[in-house]
Amino acid sequence: MLISQNNKTILIAMIIFGVQFANTLEYMMVNPIFPFMIDDLQTAVSNAGYVASVFTGSSVIAGILSFLFIDRFNKHRILWVCLLFIGY
Repeated sequence: MLISQNNKTILIAMIIFGVQFANTLEYMMVNPIFPFMIDDLQTAVSNAGYVASVFTGSSVIAGILSFLFIDRFNKHRILWVCLLFIGY
C-alpha cells in the first residue's frame, strides 16, 4: 500500500504528537504526587520545585545521550519501548 506524501506527513506529525503528549503527562505527574513521596525522599514540600527541575534536567540529558546512540538501533522498536516504559 502506497502512502501519499501528505498522509505520511500527517502520520509523522501524529507520532510526534503522541510522544510529546506522553512526555508532558509524565512531567505533569511529578508535582501532584510529590507530597506522597516526601517520606521516601526524606525532604520537605518546599523542595518540590527542585525535584521537578532535576526531573526535567535528567530528561534533557537522557534525550541528548539517546540522540547520540539511537542510530545504532531500530528506531521504531525504540519508540514503542520508550512509550511502554513511560506508560508503565
